[in-house]
Amino acid sequence: MNAKKSAVLILITIFILACGSVPATTAPPLPTDPGPPPTSTQPPTATPVPPTATPEFQQYYTEEFDQDLKYWPSFVVDGRQSVIAKDGLASAILAPVTGGFNFDLQRTFLWAYATYDPFDYEDVRVDARVENQGINNNNISLICRYSAEAGWYEFNIANNGLFWIYHALPREDGYVGYKLLDEGGSNAIKQGLDANEYTIICQGNTLTLLINDKKTREIQDTSLSSGKVGVSVSSFQSLPVKVSFDWVKISEP
Repeated sequence: MNAKKSAVLILITIFILACGSVPATTAPPLPTDPGPPPTSTQPPTATPVPPTATPEFQQYYTEEFDQDLKYWPSFVVDGRQSVIAKDGLASAILAPVTGGFNFDLQRTFLWAYATYDPFDYEDVRVDARVENQGINNNNISLICRYSAEAGWYEFNIANNGLFWIYHALPREDGYVGYKLLDEGGSNAIKQGLDANEYTIICQGNTLTLLINDKKTREIQDTSLSSGKVGVSVSSFQSLPVKVSFDWVKISEP
């Protein structure tokens, strides 16, 4: 009996000692070297570059008239009285179409103009390819140094083979006088339902006309020094007058 009690006491003592003991503190593991970062097999992504915006209008360019005409304002001169006709545009259909700028004049003696508004030029070259789609009795014109106050130089080429160079002189009352500077004829003009390429160069005091790459006339005049460029179509005794500018190129001479 005493032996059993002694054994029980020993077991109780061992249990108390086990429960009351504090476990030893375990040290945290030391950090290990992660090594170099993994090498990517993907090529670096290029930073996108925003596209350069195309200017809405340009000083030197080729106009193919595939958009609206907001930079080509127009006006009409009544050829019988040589005055700017406020109602003239109702009889002159000027419209951009696929591949050209169409002039459809539905009255006789009507002179319709369109000028390129954003820039004035001192020295400039204007080239145009023009198709006659109506009768042979009409004028095609290229213009330089235009202003509503001082006037403009106008190079008129008739579909019948003649040409004239004018200094147009507008007045405040709407009257437009045309001072003849030179005139002549050219066998280089393709008559009838055909296409021609015309060129004018306004450089310093020199005014030059080329017809289908052939130098036709060169004159001197000191009246105007700068202004806008433009185009024009004129009707006379007969209709229909239908002309299309396939393109107009504005460049430095």
